[in-house]
Amino acid sequence: KQFSQELRAESNYRGPLQWIGGLFFFNEKIQIDSVSFNTFAPGNPQNPNYAVQFQDTRSWAAFGSLNYTVSDKLKVRGGMRYTSDKKEFAASRVQTDGRTNFNIDNTSHNVSWDLSGTYELSKSTNLFTRVATGYRAPSMQGRLDDLTSQPSFAGAERALSYEAGIKQDLFEKRARLSASVFQYRMKDKQLTAGNGSVNMNQLI
Repeated sequence: KQFSQELRAESNYRGPLQWIGGLFFFNEKIQIDSVSFNTFAPGNPQNPNYAVQFQDTRSWAAFGSLNYTVSDKLKVRGGMRYTSDKKEFAASRVQTDGRTNFNIDNTSHNVSWDLSGTYELSKSTNLFTRVATGYRAPSMQGRLDDLTSQPSFAGAERALSYEAGIKQDLFEKRARLSASVFQYRMKDKQLTAGNGSVNMNQLI
């Protein structure tokens, strides 16, 4: 089950300063039942590793941005977003002795932002630049395919990027030529490692 809602307000008047502000809410509840069968054995028997998973996710954010026309040729923009994420995860091996249980709870907060500018070099050519941060909430991988596997967890992922370039309209705007340079740095990147021999995924 999933529910999301965004409320946004923005300016609507003449002037060099324009703004947007808003709130975002997200709620999700997931239940997964994992059953496997030994297709190589006579009668295709069920393997003794039936597992169930539950995950509740709640996220909300507040965001805003400002656009300012410095002159007829220069426009700048800045934005900011505060995000709060909370995840509650539980998994159980139903058919094993003792009913093995796993619980992972995590709360993460983040402030992301971006700054950009556009300069009109001529009526057909613009220069642009942007600096921005990125964020991905913590993730959980709860597959319990065998009696030794355990859920894996990856913390929040964050990135910082830089970009600058030029755009030019050609042939009375029938074509556009653009070029840019781009660089980014990522911290705590979330990766999924797979193992085909046991059909298992793990977050690293």
